[in-house]
Amino acid sequence: MKYFKLFSNCILVSGIKNNVICDLQRKDIFQVPLALKKIFNDNDFIAINEINELDTDVKEKIFEMLDYLIKNDLGHIVDNIERFPKLNYQWMSPEKISNAIICLSDKSKYNISNLYKSLTFLGCKYIEFRIDSFDVFLDKKDDLVNNLELTPFRNLDLYLLYNKKLNDFNWKKYLKKNSRIGRIIIHSVPENTKQVEFNSVFYVSEKLTNLSCGKIGKNNFTSNINLFMESQFHNSCLNKKVTIDENGDIKNCPSMHQNFGNIDDIELEKVIDSKDFKKYWNITKDEIEICKGCEYRYVCSDCRAFTEKPKNVYSKPLKCGYDPYTAKWEEWSENPLKQKAIEYYGMQHLVIKND
Repeated sequence: MKYFKLFSNCILVSGIKNNVICDLQRKDIFQVPLALKKIFNDNDFIAINEINELDTDVKEKIFEMLDYLIKNDLGHIVDNIERFPKLNYQWMSPEKISNAIICLSDKSKYNISNLYKSLTFLGCKYIEFRIDSFDVFLDKKDDLVNNLELTPFRNLDLYLLYNKKLNDFNWKKYLKKNSRIGRIIIHSVPENTKQVEFNSVFYVSEKLTNLSCGKIGKNNFTSNINLFMESQFHNSCLNKKVTIDENGDIKNCPSMHQNFGNIDDIELEKVIDSKDFKKYWNITKDEIEICKGCEYRYVCSDCRAFTEKPKNVYSKPLKCGYDPYTAKWEEWSENPLKQKAIEYYGMQHLVIKND
């Protein structure tokens, strides 16, 4: 018997209005007809002889869809489906913390070396520094990279507020000497500004603040096996993440107000182990209002800092303009149903006004 079978890395995800196939190997997303879910009947295969027994019109439409899937390398014809097992839906990560955001200003008095020791103990691999001035960067630039060889950190990204002095800094030498620094993102850059010509330094005109987080759009989707599987069981934005703000306060995210003590007064490990700190970690998109009916739910981040209903932890992310019930995108800030939440978070300046 012949079967058509989706490749194991190509997962069909159903939404209210649309279906998509997430190719977790090529990191791509393909929109497919809603009828495909009914054809496969909750499987990832279909017997060819079953299709041949259908009415001619229906049979032709199904074969058209299968031809599309084959041409896009999403599946193949096989004799024995048991030779092609499904992916194991599990997600495990040994570290207690995988990502950390560290905010620095001239008010920051905590010791970076001690913080690195705590993050090393927790197994952290990725760090993002948000530095509010070039002078602070100059003061801390050596502290950022001292003893990195003693840590498990794989990558450090630096976000810096623009200052014309940045152009005079020898980024090439700094990055060559410190290979674990991934990107330098310079924000709030005026138009026609001279830019450093180096492939790891990026200039953006947008002013990045704590209100900038949580944007959701097609350009932000990530179709890979790690995020896809993590999203089955955890919040894809906050799981295993910690923030140290400019005052040394420990938070889930820089955009959230709740803090769990100061790094100088309490051991980071104790905070991470507390149930209160982890309360968002296991909220999945299958539990979020509206999102649970979205075909993109497993490849999308899930902001809990800014939601349409600020008092509801299961509310849809505020900065999402997609409606899975109509399969249409709109500018999120123009939606009249979001205006109360926009005012609540003080985001009125982000509303796009059409003259």
